[in-house]
Amino acid sequence: RVRGMAGSSVGCYDSTGVGINFVDTPVLKSIKNTKDGISLKWGSVKGATGYRVYRRTTTDKVWTYLGVIKGTTYNDKKVQNDVTYRYTVRAVFKNSLSAFESGLVLKHIKTPEITSIISVDNGLAIEWEEVSGVSGYYLYRKAEGEKNWTRIATVRNGNEYVDKNVNDGVEYTYTVKAFFDKTVSAY
Repeated sequence: RVRGMAGSSVGCYDSTGVGINFVDTPVLKSIKNTKDGISLKWGSVKGATGYRVYRRTTTDKVWTYLGVIKGTTYNDKKVQNDVTYRYTVRAVFKNSLSAFESGLVLKHIKTPEITSIISVDNGLAIEWEEVSGVSGYYLYRKAEGEKNWTRIATVRNGNEYVDKNVNDGVEYTYTVKAFFDKTVSAY
């Protein structure tokens, strides 16, 4: 509650006052590109009954409210390729909202799809769709029976690569990620 003062005179005040519940600010822990959007993860806040998720582009002046989430993850599927987004989260408790941090920023990079793999004289030629606004592509491979992907090439110009390090009779699986600076697409 508040009372006004003028010199030694003190004003009246509302005897009931106005109350608010303190809600701690959630901290965004990770942000990454997924095959169908951008995925966020934040730390839980004790007592929070939900979390409000907001985003804006680098040109937006105001935050866009995306909805209330019960858990601590969110996948934004309404993003556009080659657009940089900033996200933030506020915790909800009864009628109170937490403050919010400045958020995390990520450029959405579309996941490239492999369009063809053909056998050529000196290996396997892999081609994938081009993605706008990227610096290049990381090409990965695993041979039959292997569990982990191995990065075999970084392609900065074009959207194809010939894998010359192949053996007869071995089945290979390929995937590709697009990248821009330190931001990487899903695969």
